[in-house]
Amino acid sequence: MLKIFPVLLQYFLSGHRYGRVSACFVFAVLVFSAGYAQQTIDLIRNNRSDYSIILSEEPTKEERRAADILQEHILKATKVKLPIVTESQETKHGIYLGNTERYTVSEYVRDEGCILKTDGDDIIISGRNGAGVIYGVTTFLERYAGCYKPDVGAVETREQRNISIPADLNVTSEPSFLYREAHYPYSEDDNYMQWHALNRLEDMWGVWGHSFERLMPADTHFGKHPEYFALVNGKRQPSQLCLSNEKVFDLIVKELKARMAKHRDAMYWSIAPNDNTGYCRCDRCKKVDIEEDSPSGSLIRFMNRVAGVFPDKRFTTLAYTYTIKPPRKAKPVSNVYIFLSNIEVYRDLPLATEPSAATFLQHLKQWAAVTDNIFIWDYATQFTNYLAPFPNLHTLQDNFRLYKDHHVKGVFVQGSGSTYSDFAELRSHVYAKLLWNVNTDVEREVAAFISRYYGPRLRRCQSI
Repeated sequence: MLKIFPVLLQYFLSGHRYGRVSACFVFAVLVFSAGYAQQTIDLIRNNRSDYSIILSEEPTKEERRAADILQEHILKATKVKLPIVTESQETKHGIYLGNTERYTVSEYVRDEGCILKTDGDDIIISGRNGAGVIYGVTTFLERYAGCYKPDVGAVETREQRNISIPADLNVTSEPSFLYREAHYPYSEDDNYMQWHALNRLEDMWGVWGHSFERLMPADTHFGKHPEYFALVNGKRQPSQLCLSNEKVFDLIVKELKARMAKHRDAMYWSIAPNDNTGYCRCDRCKKVDIEEDSPSGSLIRFMNRVAGVFPDKRFTTLAYTYTIKPPRKAKPVSNVYIFLSNIEVYRDLPLATEPSAATFLQHLKQWAAVTDNIFIWDYATQFTNYLAPFPNLHTLQDNFRLYKDHHVKGVFVQGSGSTYSDFAELRSHVYAKLLWNVNTDVEREVAAFISRYYGPRLRRCQSI
């Protein structure tokens, strides 16, 4: 562009009125174009780069992992291998990963959120914690390097010579929910879970789900001590525990201590009824449940006692079948989380307008009135036939926004688990996007995924 300035200057000084106007117009266009051209940063240009991936002098394991992911997929996309260095090493330009001495941004983002931003020619990818840094890298790769991971296979990468990013990049991305799980076959793939910022119950819970039987096995205790178990129709049965029995409390605490010693990294511990309705009707349990106007009364009082023994631990229990209605008086203490199920609800319409969801919504509002710690156990498959169509994609966003509006902290989407189901890849992808951001453009995500994932595979099948 500089070569044209003498010509423009001569034209401007020629004295001709239209010459001056034309010259001024062309000059303005060129200046504007030059400014516009500078609105991006060339990370890769013609398969070359002056950038290095920069870590702190003592990076965490997750930061090293994030650097490896970024280097690997930039290389696959462009054939350019960005060096991984630390701050003390000389570099021309840098992608600063995680918390470095030069850039510390984690205090500006919550939970597992991430930040993508620029500072001059520097690119910064950071997060609240290690998981946030990894998600920042996968977000960066999706947006600017054409990478994505649709299933348990390899990350799919678009080959390209150039990667440019906005010069004024400043994006903060935070999860809509603290706990996010879509239970599909891809849950077994660590890379998939990292790429989609999903959690996995096996990684977070020391004991999960319906847990009475695991904490106090009937085979071990019922023969000698039937009084530890539920009185149903005047007879002790190993269906549930008798939560008013003091010895049951002592044994549960003892078992939890032993398990906690082995699983120190577990974030949550489930103390929840077995999957049946045979709860205890002994005089002491019944008295509590009458006072609380719900069988959940005995459960929440028991939970609060156990939680008091372990104030630094988090406990979950199930609001499901006979415990779905909250107690009248007892309120879960701060380290007790309620896992509320909506198994009885049809999926034709959004929950807000679905007639069969009226009772669930009532219970959600009631639980939200007594605790800030609510998880939802959601359902997304046909259990009698996993391959049968389950057309609920049109309801998901409204439902997830409703959860968010009621301050739900986490969602467990029970899909087909390790078994394949209809459009499992698409469903898992859309759930992951919504769990992170309830305002995700679902139609765009569905259309893009179908085109990118199913389209090429269909064409390959047609060519056989």
